[in-house]
This record gives sequence, structure tokens and C-alpha cells, in this order.
Amino acid sequence: MKRNNITLAQLEVLVAVVQHKSFTAAAAALSITQSAASHALASLEAELDNTLLERGRNGVMLTEIGARVFEHAQSILLHTESIRQETAAHNGLAAGKLRIGSFPSVSARLLPGIIRSFQQRYRGIEIVMFEGTDQEVYDWIINRIVDIGFVTQVTRHVERIPIAHDELLLLVPKGHPLTDQSGVSLQRLAEEPFIISKAGCEPLVLSLFQSAKAALQPQFEVSDPTTIMAMVREGLGITIVPRLVLPDELPGIETVSLKPQEYRHLALGVRSLNTMLPLVDAFVHHAQGWAQTQGYITSS
Repeated sequence: MKRNNITLAQLEVLVAVVQHKSFTAAAAALSITQSAASHALASLEAELDNTLLERGRNGVMLTEIGARVFEHAQSILLHTESIRQETAAHNGLAAGKLRIGSFPSVSARLLPGIIRSFQQRYRGIEIVMFEGTDQEVYDWIINRIVDIGFVTQVTRHVERIPIAHDELLLLVPKGHPLTDQSGVSLQRLAEEPFIISKAGCEPLVLSLFQSAKAALQPQFEVSDPTTIMAMVREGLGITIVPRLVLPDELPGIETVSLKPQEYRHLALGVRSLNTMLPLVDAFVHHAQGWAQTQGYITSS
């Protein structure tokens, strides 16, 4: 029986369905109908004479052979996008799509300025932003859902490009005795009721106390930054958060530097520095330059 060739459109549907975990979301992301997405996947399975996806209660899942095909499909689409970007650059044009992962404090404070100035320079670039927790951004990078993402902690399978330091500050209620000091040691904080943030900074804060050999017994564990600040304002405890997390105004709350000063190190993470798309490389250099001109300290 005569078979048709595998098409890029079929591979795009396969990758989108796996990444979005549903045909409906994948079709919306690709700007096609759900029927067209289902037909493309069915045609690909017929071409390969194998079932690639199984539909279950929790959405779609790759079969064993489907997982292997999925890896090849991702690689093919990555190289195809690289070809488009290389040839566009050769013609003096900037074209393509850039998918960026970020977490809330960076999304609110850094990313808008970076994206605005980047698009002013590269007007033909489409930017898609995904916002989630630190761990979600790492997962998106590893699974190639995003091309690049803002990260903090060092982890396997993700290579980092330093961007900036973000100072960690102590938050205390207005009038607290610690506000009279120019800097507070972690050992001193072990004596205070402490509110630990579950929103992403917990591993960093715990590692700081561990490195300083200072005991920490959190009295409260809270995820929402607004709730944490309300609790600090009411005198229920103190906390440590990155400067970028803080709003412009903090009624009833004062900030104190740690002694010695401590920082959250912000970086851009990619699957591999050796296989970055030209557009990703351009974004990295632009983000580093923007951070420097805005007064952020580039990490070493």
C-alpha cells in the first residue's frame, strides 16, 4: 500500500498534544481545529503503523514507541526552527517564535522591560510566555515546552547563563527591635518566630540557615506572598524574601539587610548551550545587557 510522507504539521500536532496533555489545548495553541489535530495524529499513526498516544482518564499518554517518536519529533522541529532562524538572519531579518518560562517575581519586575526592548529591536519575533513555579519552569525547559526560562537553583539537565543578583531581605513589623540594626545575622533570626515561604524560596532560605549552622524552626509555612506580608505586619513572625518579590509600598513592614548580605542568583536556563537557537542566543545577550543598564548586578 502506498504511504504518504511524514509531515512537519503531523509532528507539530504530536508534540503539542503531549505538551498540552489534550487535543483541545493543542489545537488552540496551533490555531487549528480539534478535528484537524485529531486527523493529523491519526494520519501519523497510520503512516508509522503504530499507536503513539493512548487516551485515558487523565488525558493522553505516550505509548512506549510513542515516547521514542516524540523525542525524534522534538529534535526535528528544533532543527527546523533553527534552519528558519539561520536563513532569516542571513537575509538580515529576525523571524521566529520564542517561548519563555518565568516565575511571578521575574514576570512582574524584569520580564516586561526585557520583552518590550527586545521586540523593539527584533520586530518580527513572536514571544510566548509561560508562568509557573520554579519547578514548573525547570520541567518546561527539560521537556522543551519552552526554549529558555528564568531559573534560580542549579539542577541537572539545565544549563544556566547568569543574569543578576536579587538581594534577600528580612521583613519585620514596623517598630521591631531588629530594625535598629544595619544588618542581622542568621543566627540571630533563629530566635524569632519565622514564616517560611512555600512559593519557591523555601529551599534557598533553608540552605542559607544550614550553611550558617543556624537552627531554624518555622512557625508558619505559607505560599501566598500577600498572606506572608499580612502575617508579618500583624507581628505573627518575620520572614526572608527576595527584593523582587516586594511591592513598591510595604505599609506596616520594614526591611533589613542580612549580615553578611545574601542573594538569590537569577539565571536563564536552557537544555544545552551548544544547541541554542540563534533567537535564544540573541535573547540571552539582550537580557544580560538590559539587566546591566537597569542597575542589576550581573552574576559572576
